[in-house]
Amino acid sequence: MKTISWIACSLILLLTTAAHTTTVTFSSPMEITTSASLAQSVFAIDLDGDGDPDILSASYDDNKIAWYENRLNQAEQDFGSQQVITTSTIGARSVCAADLDGDADADVISLSENDFSIAWYENRLNQTTHDFGPQQVITISTKYALLIYVLDLDSDGDDDVLSLFSNQIAWFENRLNQAEMDFGPLQTIYSSSGGNLSVSAKDFDDDGDADIFYSEMSSTYIDFNAYSWHITIGWLENKTNQTEHNFEWREIIESFYHSDLSDVFLTLLPMDVDEDGDWDILSFEALYFSSINISNTIALYENRLNQVEQHFNSHKSITTSTIALHGIKAADIDSDGDEDVLCQSPNQRVWYENRLNQTEQDFGPPQNIIADNYTRSIYPVDIEPI
Repeated sequence: MKTISWIACSLILLLTTAAHTTTVTFSSPMEITTSASLAQSVFAIDLDGDGDPDILSASYDDNKIAWYENRLNQAEQDFGSQQVITTSTIGARSVCAADLDGDADADVISLSENDFSIAWYENRLNQTTHDFGPQQVITISTKYALLIYVLDLDSDGDDDVLSLFSNQIAWFENRLNQAEMDFGPLQTIYSSSGGNLSVSAKDFDDDGDADIFYSEMSSTYIDFNAYSWHITIGWLENKTNQTEHNFEWREIIESFYHSDLSDVFLTLLPMDVDEDGDWDILSFEALYFSSINISNTIALYENRLNQVEQHFNSHKSITTSTIALHGIKAADIDSDGDEDVLCQSPNQRVWYENRLNQTEQDFGPPQNIIADNYTRSIYPVDIEPI
């Protein structure tokens, strides 16, 4: 059993003549539910149209996608009981929401591991049925699926689905408001020769459409519990709305090796780190030997596509962390106008203060939010009433 909970925070800003120190205090976890068996993913968005973000969950063991009404601004001052959307996602891994059918409310999208499927559920909470519609399958071809994004890839005004699975990055065109009234077939953006992929999507070249930034890792066995790892980082330009009607490989930004390691985890996070109006990339790398975490690094790839260089800079190491970095999110935790980094590790949740535009020009040390058993998913959002 996994518990879904929320945490409130408050901010104290201490000013001195020499520097400033930001202290953020967090409450104890406040339980939303214990009825999501092996919860894998949470997402926050206004589902019922009342102006505050509700909570979605995906839980693996009970194959369940569910939602919880935000009643913090109502007499109950809590979250409502679990309302099940479906139990037909066999091995539910991920959930998110967006207005897919253009009727101004947030529909739900799920990814499930054991039936290789991505599906969506129409939001009918403000219709006579007051529920979510039945499962509508987008694809059953996502073997070893890892994640889903929902964003407008073909610049036609509706949100498409981007997925990472089976060593490839692929997308599905939203045709719900076209004659087909469905999602189009799988369209491969990039295929790996066998390496593990990580992906993020933003308008990196500032031309009005979402491009793809990716990392690719492959390993070669050396000896007992040790491998040599080859890591490649690059990006692909979105040309779906141009003559090519596809994504075009642009450059390998960096290619490097790690030796004598049992495992490597690399996560990419798009952020405007230097506040110059374009999307940079932060990478979070955790290195392991014999299942022991030996090194963790946060590095910056600065976006200079619209400057003289017209490329991404090679990585600049920002912080070496003592915490194994997983489940990375960006949010302005300390309310100073720039995005900080929030992450989970196997035993705790921490945040790193963004000090890149301060004297230190780095990210601060990990600051603990709460220590707990393994946290599967974390999502920063303002859910409290003002």
